[in-house]
Amino acid sequence: IAHTADIGVAIARPRPPDTPPDTPGVGIDVVEITQHPDSTLTYALSESELALLESFGPAERHRWFARFWAAKEAVGKGEGTGLDGRPRRFTVVAATESGLVVTVGDRVYQVGFREVRNPDDLPPRTYVVAWTWGPEPASAPSRGMPSTPDTPNRVPPTPAGG
Repeated sequence: IAHTADIGVAIARPRPPDTPPDTPGVGIDVVEITQHPDSTLTYALSESELALLESFGPAERHRWFARFWAAKEAVGKGEGTGLDGRPRRFTVVAATESGLVVTVGDRVYQVGFREVRNPDDLPPRTYVVAWTWGPEPASAPSRGMPSTPDTPNRVPPTPAGG
């Protein structure tokens, strides 16, 4: 479960009966796309994540930071710990329009996301909803998302009018 401003989201998935209670699972978060000071970015992101964020260009910085942050929060919920005041423990290692890859310890999470807007009768706001179905098994296919946690990936920005 997650909420901010005028939106709330939830995700659920049944677990097999023999699953230990501390096993990572699903996670979801929602973040409003807004401007943040540099101090927020340097608190939340590692040097490699900052470099990945900057690779999208200044025009996309706020959108991609919201995607990174929502992905980290979703994975924190999947871990059952939240970010626990240590957002850099969760590392975005790949990011494309298809999804993000976040690592924590030796676990790798594929994270999907969508942008949504308030209806016309509410204040104009845009959000990122990010979710994960849990960590990937070592041999799992990538489901069309970036799958190489050792090499940061990104989609180049689309030129205006293209």
